[in-house]
Amino acid sequence: MASGAGLRRKRYLSEILITVAGIAMSQIELQQAKEQFAELVERAANGEAIIIAKDNKPLAQLGPVSPAMHEKGEGSAQTLLESPLVGLWKDRDDIKDSAAFARELREKAQRRND
Repeated sequence: MASGAGLRRKRYLSEILITVAGIAMSQIELQQAKEQFAELVERAANGEAIIIAKDNKPLAQLGPVSPAMHEKGEGSAQTLLESPLVGLWKDRDDIKDSAAFARELREKAQRRND
């Protein structure tokens, strides 16, 4: 995380409280996060944003799931199955293996970008 005018740090034992643009986040070292994972997940579920760092360099953020995801079930297997993406190519006679077709499309696009 870059230092700047909106960034303040306070050290609490091995956990750091960071304030970015008025939003408080905890930063914890990876090893300690491994040891306290269940507790950190509980804190994140209760709305806290937690930065996981290694050698004081932020690597990842643990935070709550958005309320919209709870309400809509976004990201669930059921939502995906009900999406128009499933069966997208089912009526195409020229596509026998959809995975191979998709792989071929990706490879063609990659060659155009090279």
